[in-house]
Amino acid sequence: MQRATISMFAQLVQSMGCKLEFQHLVNKHQSDKASKGFSSWSQFIAMLFCQLTGAESLKEISDGLFSSLGKLNHIGAKAACRST
Repeated sequence: MQRATISMFAQLVQSMGCKLEFQHLVNKHQSDKASKGFSSWSQFIAMLFCQLTGAESLKEISDGLFSSLGKLNHIGAKAACRST
C-alpha cells in the first residue's frame, strides 16, 4: 500500500483555498483571454514559488518548478519555461 505524499508548497497553496476565488477573478477580468498555454494560475504559482524560495533568477524559478513537476499537477499548475 502506497501513501500519497504532498509537498509543503502544495499544502500551503491548498490551505490558502484561493483557487476558486482566483479563477472567478480571472474570468471576471478576462486575464486569460489571449493566453497561449501559460495560465494566470500557473503564473501566480510561479511567483509564489519565487517569493518563498528566494529565487534570484528566472533560471532558478524554472529549474525549481521543473524539479517538482509531478507535484505541480496536484495544484493544477504548469512549470514555466525560461522562454515564457
